[in-house]
Amino acid sequence: MFGIEGTVDGASMSQFQVGVLQPGTFPDDQFTTSLTDFATITGRLGLTSGSWLGYVKGGFAVATVGLDVLHTPPPHPFPQFTQGSTEATGWTAGVGVEKMFGGRFIVGIEYDRAQLAGSLTTDGTAGAPFDISDIVVSSVVGRVSIKLP
Repeated sequence: MFGIEGTVDGASMSQFQVGVLQPGTFPDDQFTTSLTDFATITGRLGLTSGSWLGYVKGGFAVATVGLDVLHTPPPHPFPQFTQGSTEATGWTAGVGVEKMFGGRFIVGIEYDRAQLAGSLTTDGTAGAPFDISDIVVSSVVGRVSIKLP
């Protein structure tokens, strides 16, 4: 079995960190990274045995990555806020298994991993370029399908 599969996910994932720059450098800076609008296009190759299907897949992934930074440089009493977003691209790979019941109903489970990279420059007075080269998205998907006649 072989095929092509496309996915679009209205994802809304985020991570909040404080003081992630070099030790001692702006320890109170707050960073919020978000990932939205995740999509993939993959090739899929599988083997069947009776009512079972096992497969591997791999291909291209893209997502919108945003960064919000609250920067409080000493001795200034007023924090500076900056933000930016960009499209990050990379690869995705996965593995899954499906079982057909009664010739029409399919139950499956799949594990996927995507590695994304990009760079963005934030706006505002604290604007700076950021390297976003290590974004990893892992997911487990369960599905129930009905095969049309």
